Amino acid sequence: MRKLFLLWFAVLLVAIPSIAQEEDENTSAFVRATHFAVDAPEVDVYINGDLTLEAVTFPQVSDWIEVEAGTYTIEIVPTGGAIADALLSEEYELSADDWATIAVIGEVNRDNLTMQAIIEDLSNITESLTYISVFHAITDLEAVNVFVGEIELVRLLSYPGTLNGSDGYAGDSIPSDDYIVDIRDDSGESIASQETGILGVGSAYFVGVVGTASNPQIVLVPTDVDALTAEEADTMADVEIGDGSALVRLGHFSVSAPDVDIYLNGDLLLEAVQFGDVTDEYLELDAGIYDVALVPTGESLENAVYSGEIVIVTDSINLVAAIGFEEDDSLTVVAVAEDNEAPANGFTRIAMFQSIPSLAGFNLSANGDTLIQSLSYPNAFDGAGDGYVSVDILAGAYDFVVTGDNAELNVGSITTGEGRVYLIVPAGTTTAPIYFLIPSDFPSSEE
Repeated sequence: MRKLFLLWFAVLLVAIPSIAQEEDENTSAFVRATHFAVDAPEVDVYINGDLTLEAVTFPQVSDWIEVEAGTYTIEIVPTGGAIADALLSEEYELSADDWATIAVIGEVNRDNLTMQAIIEDLSNITESLTYISVFHAITDLEAVNVFVGEIELVRLLSYPGTLNGSDGYAGDSIPSDDYIVDIRDDSGESIASQETGILGVGSAYFVGVVGTASNPQIVLVPTDVDALTAEEADTMADVEIGDGSALVRLGHFSVSAPDVDIYLNGDLLLEAVQFGDVTDEYLELDAGIYDVALVPTGESLENAVYSGEIVIVTDSINLVAAIGFEEDDSLTVVAVAEDNEAPANGFTRIAMFQSIPSLAGFNLSANGDTLIQSLSYPNAFDGAGDGYVSVDILAGAYDFVVTGDNAELNVGSITTGEGRVYLIVPAGTTTAPIYFLIPSDFPSSEE
């Protein structure tokens, strides 16, 4: 039912007629719907007279849909009923850059069923932080204090209209991290809590406090704002691929993704790849644009946790890496071009790939001397940088240390071999960083 619910919303909302303000004619807003009325039956949702959602149940939250700014009439009808049977009907004006969550709240047995429009502005989320908001939707629950980890997000958040005209909503930007959302009563006792997983930078998270005072529940819904607002572009249109072959090694550096099977162009390439795994040897592939999919080990292709495209250029040597977090939809696969010329006689190659999602720059030193400075996560700054740098140094014994974002990783003392390549990968999270050291011979097409 969940998939059908979202499909109807996606298909029909696009077709909704709107009365756009003249000055907002070429601008848009985002809208979604929730069912937070604990004892209300399944409902259908009509928007501007069109059946948009069917059989919506507590406590569903739909995906965001982009619409033109304008006036919308929303009617809540018992499932299968006619508009004339509407339980609720409201008109809302959506302005450009509004993110409007239309919530059905209240209780039938208290005769206070209503709709609440929660209007957010997610257009200017700070890239180095994450945004988290909370909505109080429990009719018989007194005001609560909301903590995210040790951060007091809001004090005395109350059900809409019960305390000095409260709208039941509050939000703020906080550092990206792994938190526990804790809802506390006025005595400081925890009445509901939930782990968030890692909150990604530039994303937004909506917490709904739902249910009843005797059985409070938490609904946590992420929003990848960049993915919804970025203009689509063919990033590979101008790439000169060539007609030859290339060398590729694959690595799994997403700490939150499961063990995966890796598919290229729909064909199974690798099985049961774990976090930290890198192929022992380079694979020789024809140059081209490849569909890549990450599928939980043993599951079918349609259950992929990620699918996208990578480009492999003729005569290149590539690291293809899974990075990001599954829980905030930042999981992705990137193809990074490595240096395709062998180190000179007497030299070794030290490479670093920065796979920890962060805006901070990471440094690599050898025997106290800086080799690589301020290497950032791939595409962290408006597409600039691929997260990879390599440096050739004289072969010998070195103590390597990675630093950055309050992290210090002692890679240890390594006697490097002439002509060898040593890839160092900071991985994990900013609060729990680790590293992988992958030594290899310089590859050749004969492998």
